Amino acid sequence: MIEGKTLRKSADNCDINLKTSFRWRHRFLQMPSLMKATALEGIVEIDETFFPYSDKGNKHLDRAPKKRGTKAKKRGRSKEDWVPVLTVRDRGKHTYEAILPSCSTEQISLELNGKIESDSVLCSDGFKSYIKFAQDNNLIHKMQRL
Repeated sequence: MIEGKTLRKSADNCDINLKTSFRWRHRFLQMPSLMKATALEGIVEIDETFFPYSDKGNKHLDRAPKKRGTKAKKRGRSKEDWVPVLTVRDRGKHTYEAILPSCSTEQISLELNGKIESDSVLCSDGFKSYIKFAQDNNLIHKMQRL
């Protein structure tokens, strides 16, 4: 998987059946979600990344199918077209990731409730939700100015 090989080539290289290769791929892809950190402490970095929303594989769409190469209907990021993914990591290399419905202070607080030790230093890009989260959870907040 790391080398980007197809399932058939991976199965041949590992000398396993194609069906086994398929099952293993899904197990390996689930591993990061099972290995989330339960507690973060010390210097903790937080940031969000936005990925385009995809209905790939969904047989029942609530909209007309999109064609490759078409331009977006709205300029910039619209709420319907992007999915926020929150990533939090401390200097001990403990990582917590979560897909959020929105990047509001309430959603961040719900997701990280009890996961960051008090008196930790929260480093962020200065997003208002992170500032409020740090204040509400007794965290020292440091932001990088761009």
